[in-house]
Amino acid sequence: MIQFIIIFMVIGTVKYSIFHYKKVKMLMAFFKKIVLTLLLTVAALATTSPAIAEDDISQESVIEALNLAIAKSEEIVSALQSGADAEMLEQLYRDVKYAIKAVVISDSKSAVPRARGNKRMKASRKAFRGGDLDKAVSLASEGVKYYKQTKANKI
Repeated sequence: MIQFIIIFMVIGTVKYSIFHYKKVKMLMAFFKKIVLTLLLTVAALATTSPAIAEDDISQESVIEALNLAIAKSEEIVSALQSGADAEMLEQLYRDVKYAIKAVVISDSKSAVPRARGNKRMKASRKAFRGGDLDKAVSLASEGVKYYKQTKANKI
């Protein structure tokens, strides 16, 4: 009889410990998710975005970056029309890309033409790489037009 009671107690303890282990495992997984979420939130808040750092960016620097992007875009159009070498054109496309990234725009009136200009310059670069120079020239000209519209809206 005592052996039966001892066996019953051992089996009951094992069942309890298995249930307890599963519960602890589930709680630990939940705790890990909470800690990971908190770490990601802190990391996201620690990084500064251009919208937050907008106070440091002056109107003059934005206009200067736009002027640089427009000048480089016009160089692309003239280089495409004159038949310049591919390496120089690739460098000009890169210069326009990085110059326009320096332009921080918070209003949609200026952001929309800038996005359209970026899209045209990207398509122009793709057409240039594909060998269609006429299409590349027309798209780059449209990109210049949109960049000038962005500058007009920004001033």
